[in-house]
Amino acid sequence: MKIITACKATVLIGFLFIQTTHAQFQSEGELSIDKGILQFETTFLNQSEGAGAEKTNYQQLPNNLFRYGVSNNAEIRLVIALEGTQQDSGQAMLYKMGSIELGAKVAFNKQNDSKTKGAFFSHLIFPQNWDDFSNSFGYSNQLVLTQYINSKFSLTSNFGYTHFSNGMGYYNYTAAAVLNISNKFSLFVEPYGDFDAKSNSASNIDFGFSYFLANLQFDFAVGTGIDNKMIHQGIVITWRPIKKAAK
Repeated sequence: MKIITACKATVLIGFLFIQTTHAQFQSEGELSIDKGILQFETTFLNQSEGAGAEKTNYQQLPNNLFRYGVSNNAEIRLVIALEGTQQDSGQAMLYKMGSIELGAKVAFNKQNDSKTKGAFFSHLIFPQNWDDFSNSFGYSNQLVLTQYINSKFSLTSNFGYTHFSNGMGYYNYTAAAVLNISNKFSLFVEPYGDFDAKSNSASNIDFGFSYFLANLQFDFAVGTGIDNKMIHQGIVITWRPIKKAAK
């Protein structure tokens, strides 16, 4: 199982009215893209796992997520990734196309004043090697819950399960705490991990901050394994989602 973190740059196609976002490196947010808006997110990742002869370096350059709002509470999603792996420090990074994912997301309590909001999203996972389709095809289902404690503090949790046609699968979880210091600066801490039915598990945590400048949001984070040897660094540059003007 590979726990992934990322540096993410987001470009949104739309106009008028900025919609504020909080970017954590593992947690999916509770909001969906508004109807008629196409959002493009590209992710850059640098992560190392293990130590010594067992050390593996992993990159995504990039991971592209396309999100299109089909209603004010639902969106369709497409993920296309270029992945790099280096298992021997004496060898060059090997790059290849990753799996293609196609899915949808539905948000609930989005339009009301409830302090508890959430979403559910599901992806079909199509393998890079179609000759191994019968073993590598999969799906992932994820539940998102966000609790707004007050205007300064919120908690977002993800719970999910990913399963492949060869019978393998794993559960994942995240818990992101966000503290808004001002309307331009916020801090976050984010424990996350996964485990399977055979009690194999990995727990990790990352820390970071976000800074807003005009229409841009900058997120910086570093992370480490809690019960495993893993480190990552990341930077997120986000063009914050934009809502259409009301006619």
